[in-house]
Amino acid sequence: MRGESAAKRAGDMTSYLKIDAASGKARERILSLVSGKKQNFDELLEDLQTKSDKALLIVRCGEQLVSYLNDLEKLEQKLNEGCTKGGLRQLIQLQNLVATGKMIGMAALARRESRGSHYRADFPDMNPDMERMFFVNRKGLL
Repeated sequence: MRGESAAKRAGDMTSYLKIDAASGKARERILSLVSGKKQNFDELLEDLQTKSDKALLIVRCGEQLVSYLNDLEKLEQKLNEGCTKGGLRQLIQLQNLVATGKMIGMAALARRESRGSHYRADFPDMNPDMERMFFVNRKGLL
């Protein structure tokens, strides 16, 4: 019944959404990721989770955060090699997790103090100059 309703609705439409340039670029990017390379996403995800647990839990230190961010760069490069068509969803999911990990890692590295439940072993005291929010995007700290 639902398929019939969708077909009727499509048949009654007089205008359609246009695919803009951004959508076209997104499609090109997705297609470029289908390189045919086989990736072990379960292993890559487990490695990412392990490294995130070690670097981003309650007790953090700058050296560990820098190492974590370097590991994420390497993982990002590996993911940019692409995958088989069947692994595309997992690849994009991992890319998003890497991007999120990088933003959290950069924010944690920028906060050179301990506050609340986030303790920096290399900066154990609160810093009143840091009583503000940090915003991080793909380009870095804002």
